[in-house]
Amino acid sequence: MTRFIFVLAAACYVGLVLAEGVVTNRSDQEQLTDNQSLFKIMDDAGAHSNIFYEFDQVFRSLNEEDLRKAKADIIALGYRVDKIVQREHDKNYYAIDAKMVMIYHKFVIARHSMQMLKLARKHNIIYDGWGVQLTAAGVEHEDVKEKPK
Repeated sequence: MTRFIFVLAAACYVGLVLAEGVVTNRSDQEQLTDNQSLFKIMDDAGAHSNIFYEFDQVFRSLNEEDLRKAKADIIALGYRVDKIVQREHDKNYYAIDAKMVMIYHKFVIARHSMQMLKLARKHNIIYDGWGVQLTAAGVEHEDVKEKPK
């Protein structure tokens, strides 16, 4: 049986600010706390440490050019990065999603999230957190199909 559960960091923490051009990211400690909350959700949903999942890192900015510069650094870290989009519902900000398939290892995921937070600060953009779609929990990597584009 295939289960689709989408875990969003925003569900655990939505204290980010994009107002009047001010960019405010969460603190390192807040990010670590968010990671723990998301790990619990994943564990409760049946995530396994021997399975590869596609993790999404989400970034936002009022300035498209700042995202463009960050995109190059994100790609250099091995992520596949979607095109920059202007959000449909309010058109007040731009966003990109960066994706990487990796095994569910809490230390590695936490390191990636802290690296993304540091990168966001460097480029004056918002790191909106990470999420993952748990597909076919309990199925080994070679049996997990990439989701359709």
